[in-house]
Amino acid sequence: MNNPIAEINQNGYFHVFFCESVRTEINDRHTFVGIYPNNLKVKSFPHILPQLSLAATLVIPISEASNKNISLKVLMDDKVIGSVDLNSVKNDTTVGKNNNVLEVSNLAINGGPLEIKKPCTIKARIDIADTSILALSELRIVQE
Repeated sequence: MNNPIAEINQNGYFHVFFCESVRTEINDRHTFVGIYPNNLKVKSFPHILPQLSLAATLVIPISEASNKNISLKVLMDDKVIGSVDLNSVKNDTTVGKNNNVLEVSNLAINGGPLEIKKPCTIKARIDIADTSILALSELRIVQE
């Protein structure tokens, strides 16, 4: 039988969810406020999201991360609307590095207000050197 955890650790895993805000609590716990559904229905466009934040988990083989630039990009359709350099995160001593795997869990990014001018899809992508990993989850903003 296949071991799904071993397969994830070998191939990598990137998951995000979008919410209104992420609050860091004591002992690195997080409170997620206003988690958006996959399809967010708005009355009309343009529409202002009061705040767009995301929580992410990244698991990749250390061999894929060593000596390579890593960044997280937030996209509206195919346009980059935000970027975070993860090079300092991968060197953090709190990052899991067991079994030759780099694990960045509970990465919380709080953004500001976001104007949505038309129906679109908000996505997250990890760029590692010349390789990109697109999160499977996305936020589709549609009109009611």
